[in-house]
Formats: sequence, structure tokens, C-alpha cells
Amino acid sequence: MRSIQHITIILILFTIKVNGQDTITTKSFNQILLEDVKETDLEREIISDSNQYELRLWICNFFFPDKLILITKDFNNNWDYRLGYYKYVDTLRTFVFQDSIKTVIDWKQFEIKLDSFQIANIPNQDEINLKLTKDDKRYKVKNEDFFSSIMDGAAYTIETYNNVTHKSVYYNNPHSYLENLIEIGLPIKEHQDFIKFVDYLTENFDFLRLQRIQMKEIFDTKDKKKRKKNKDKPLPPQPPKGA
Repeated sequence: MRSIQHITIILILFTIKVNGQDTITTKSFNQILLEDVKETDLEREIISDSNQYELRLWICNFFFPDKLILITKDFNNNWDYRLGYYKYVDTLRTFVFQDSIKTVIDWKQFEIKLDSFQIANIPNQDEINLKLTKDDKRYKVKNEDFFSSIMDGAAYTIETYNNVTHKSVYYNNPHSYLENLIEIGLPIKEHQDFIKFVDYLTENFDFLRLQRIQMKEIFDTKDKKKRKKNKDKPLPPQPPKGA
């Protein structure tokens, strides 16, 4: 019953005829990322003098993509990776790498996973064709409406540079939306392929440790500010001696 009600609500709120879809143009997440790294160590041209391939997984848990898994392959075919995040120092936002985070990576397995991801040729989330057949009728679900219904969670952007092209794939809350797509009966392959690669990266490149370091730093910074505020607070008037 719940699935039927969910489908009905989606059809009422978010569907239009297949041949009658309107389109809305907005600034892409890729453009936002490129603007965000300008004039930082993360800014790069498509062609690099040091790396023949580069993959960036940006993770956004709040309002902007603040955590990064950076994987590179040099011209000697050696793979390496770094993890980092944006932090606030006073009013400035700077990016810091946490090079103490190192774990053994099975690079052969990584190349297999990367090849599968590239072969899948996954589109951006907002490019997925959401079609549904119900009661012998075909419907097209409004992509921009469906994928704006979940406000909390995590968003992921995978950027790749191969010295020929720069590609970017963005998914908002893919794990949660996959559950909704399954329940309603909409296409799921794109989300499954994207999640498979993202989960592999976050699980094998020690992303949870990066999160813990970032959260500890956030709490420590808040605690320092609180202590400084209490220290700088003026003392209450003292009664005169002998009173």
C-alpha cells in the first residue's frame, strides 16, 4: 500500500507527458567546483606536467564540497593519493591535506574498479531519463523535481583529468534516491554504478578517518573559541574590601 501511495504522489506532483517536458538551466556543480579551487593549489589545467591521470572525489555533507580524495598517476605509471578538507582559519577558508592518512592500496584492484566506472559512462544525476509505465501509460518524471526532494545527506562529485579532457559526474544523496527509485519502479542502474564506485573509494582510501580528523578539529576549534570568549569576558564588579 505504501508503495502505491508513493507512486501516486510522485505521479501527481512530478510527472508530465513524455513530449512536454520543460527544461531549466542552472549553474552546474562542476562550475561551482572549478570556481571554488581558483587560485589555490588545487587549481589545474586539463594538461598537467606531472600527472597523466587524476581523479578527484569531492564529498559534501553540509553546504559545499569540503572533503576530497585525490588520486593521481604520474608519467612513470605510479599511483598515489592524498586526502584533505577545507577548514576555516578565522574568517578565511583554506584547504589542508592530511598526509598522515596513509593505507595500503591494491592499485590493480583500483584500476579494475576505475575501468568499470569509465566503461559504465555514467551520466550526471540531472541527465537521467526518468520514465515510468503505469496502467499501460508512459510517464516522464521531472528530473529536477524528483532529485530535489531530499534535503539532507551527502553529495558526491567525481572529477577526472586525463590530459585530454576534464569530466565531472555529480550525484546528490545517491543512496537515499536509489531506495526511492527502487520503490517507485524508476531506472536504477546509473545510481547503482555510481554508488558502487563511490563506496569502493570511501571504504578503501580511509575516508572515515579523514571525517574523524575533520570533526575533531571542528569541535576543538569551537571549544577554543568558547574558552577564549569566557577568558575575555569582563569580571563582575567586586564588592569593596571590608564590606
